[in-house]
Order: sequence, then structure tokens, then C-alpha cells
Amino acid sequence: VVSGASGGQAVSVGTSEDTSDLTSEFDLNGLTIYRNSNQVTDAITGITLTLNETDATTTDFSVVPDSSGIEAEIQDFIDKYNEILSHIKSRSTVDADTGARGAYAGDSTFTSLRFNMRSDVIQEVTGQPSGAPTQITEIGIDVNNDGSLRLSDADALIQALETDPENVRTLFAGDDGVATRLSNRL
Repeated sequence: VVSGASGGQAVSVGTSEDTSDLTSEFDLNGLTIYRNSNQVTDAITGITLTLNETDATTTDFSVVPDSSGIEAEIQDFIDKYNEILSHIKSRSTVDADTGARGAYAGDSTFTSLRFNMRSDVIQEVTGQPSGAPTQITEIGIDVNNDGSLRLSDADALIQALETDPENVRTLFAGDDGVATRLSNRL
């Protein structure tokens, strides 16, 4: 009880995290963990646990990839890639009727950029483990004749994500991943 003050009291403050009633205590896979917050960010890599109950309730949970969220991110990647290709193409043309030239018309830098971007997305990704996808076409993404991309088989993408999300991640963001190559090129 705080001297000279009115109000509540702490029944058992304790002297450390594991003896204080002011800390959170929970068991995770048989290991008792104590934290000074109900938001636990360091028990499972990449996961935040929010502790809501103050009793000995047991809760089972599993951690699975957010397939629909990842699919949306991949669709966003496809849309932005297509935007860049379209931007370069529209500014590289010469109007046959008026003779008006786009800002990039005849500039080999932009012709090469478009060609190399298309090459970056269709090349095999090295360093993937055996059985993992090495090309975006293996996860349901088609490369159209004009070099643009299209998610043609969302089921194949979801299947790849559920089978091994890490291999899909490295297909895009690994050292030789499609997005890594494009980022380096741009």
C-alpha cells in the first residue's frame, strides 16, 4: 500500500518477473514465459501474441501463411510491373498518323530496359532447393506476348504458398529472385 495515498494495492509485487503478479505468465510448448506486457513479440519469430485471459485457460493455435494476403501482394507486384512496361512502351512509340514521337522513341536505353525487364521475369531463379519453383510460371503467373504478367492460376499460387511459403518468397525476394533482379535493374 502506498503510504499516505488512497487507492488500490498490489497484493504480490514480487521481486522479479517470475514472482510478480504484475507480469504476464504463459506456457508455450511446455516452456513458461514471463513478460512485462500482454503484447509478446519475441516468443515466436514474426508473430505477436496478445494475452487476453487472466486464468489458466489453455488455447491451441497454429501459425499458417496468410495466402490471400500474399496473393494480393503478388497481384500488386504484377500490376506495378505491368504499369512500368506500359509506361515505357507508350512513351517509346511514334504515332503513325501525326508523326508525334514519345519521349523515349528511338532511345535504346528504354528499349533495352523493357527487354531486360522481360528477361528478368522469365529467367530461372537459381539457388532454389530441389522441387521448389524456379520460374514464376510454375506458380500460376503467365507471361503474355507483350511481356506483361497475369495471374492466371490463383489455385496454383495458393497451393505453392501452402506447400512451402519460403520457396515462394525466395522465388521473388531471394538473392536471385525475380523482384530482386528487377529492383537491381531499375
